[in-house]
Amino acid sequence: MAHLVNSHDTNDHFHGINDHFHGTNNHSYGTTYHPYGANDHICGTAQTMGGSTTWSRETVRFGDESTTYLVGVGHENAQPQNESSICEDHILSVIIILYPLMYSCIGSHKHSCSCPYLEMAILYSSAPVTDPCETKAQQLLNDGKIDQAIAMYLCIKPESARIFMIIGILYAEKKGDYKAAIIFYKKALKIQEKNGDDTSNAFTELGIAYQNLHEYDLALNYHFRALIIRKLAQTIDRKLIADSLIGIANAYWGEQNLSEALEYVTQAVTLNESVGSGNELNLATNLITLASIHHSRDDDNRALEVAKQALALLESCVPRDSPVLASFLNNLGAIQFSLGLFGDAQLSFARALIICEQSLPEGHPQRLAMEGNINRITEMERNNQQNLESDHWQFSLKTLLA
Repeated sequence: MAHLVNSHDTNDHFHGINDHFHGTNNHSYGTTYHPYGANDHICGTAQTMGGSTTWSRETVRFGDESTTYLVGVGHENAQPQNESSICEDHILSVIIILYPLMYSCIGSHKHSCSCPYLEMAILYSSAPVTDPCETKAQQLLNDGKIDQAIAMYLCIKPESARIFMIIGILYAEKKGDYKAAIIFYKKALKIQEKNGDDTSNAFTELGIAYQNLHEYDLALNYHFRALIIRKLAQTIDRKLIADSLIGIANAYWGEQNLSEALEYVTQAVTLNESVGSGNELNLATNLITLASIHHSRDDDNRALEVAKQALALLESCVPRDSPVLASFLNNLGAIQFSLGLFGDAQLSFARALIICEQSLPEGHPQRLAMEGNINRITEMERNNQQNLESDHWQFSLKTLLA
């Protein structure tokens, strides 16, 4: 029998994509990938990154509460080798493939914005766009010409953290090239640290990228650092704190520490529920993660119950062709499959793939995962039908011989 392969647990029978979701203040990563602005991830030349992390305990006060966190400090060794030459080679490759590769732009997850990457830029700077290269880059994004847009962003001078973050997110979200994304996130981080700016968004994106590379220690390091900054901020933003909690939950989930994952995702859900109206998308994506973690814990009845709540919220606040919805439908199909609801699972996988085919290029990791799930469940159904026909033939033969 063919099996649907889980990206986290080989005992589960599905391939989860965009398993990991964030809220509307940051975007998703999942193995999957989770587009910017929904707060919901291949042509890189960077060499493999890795390294170890030294952990320390940091106590943070949040209101009247005091919480101690494990925080990774120092000894990261995560910089790519020969970074400058990697960037030059990568830029060259972008220019060379400028015209042959044109990707359609992922649709916005907020109805007020035609392209999520334009909204993303606002989060990093409220300054109006005056650089003609940036104006042209945004036009290219609206036209779905991602490689051309990246090349245009690279022409912008002087260099800025905001532009580097945009480029990094484009590599992560649109190309699945997390190593290239990390290079640009770290360039942005270096500028932010030099200027004394808020680094929590850069830490969050680095955490997401390392999760996608299965470097879970580094992912936890960055997500905890983002969480501490957000809890110590002069103005507390519960949605941003919940976003960091979800990042931590996702990293623990990735390394199959399901009890810790459940604890942190539950905290995130509670925080987002306390925000009230206008926060439906954040809450929906938190519930999606909660459902998926229940699924990983083999509590599929509870997973399906939570998933139905998430679907109702999600369909009320994202377009029908949203990649976030596609990712959720894929994971919903996995839960339905585990419960033996094969017809429902096949419908969920099919809906997910239809959306993905409209928004992602052939060969994108998310799209490949969905295509694989459809192929596996179709093959399984075909094998079952052949087995039924074989059993029927054998029964008929025995009846005839009798």
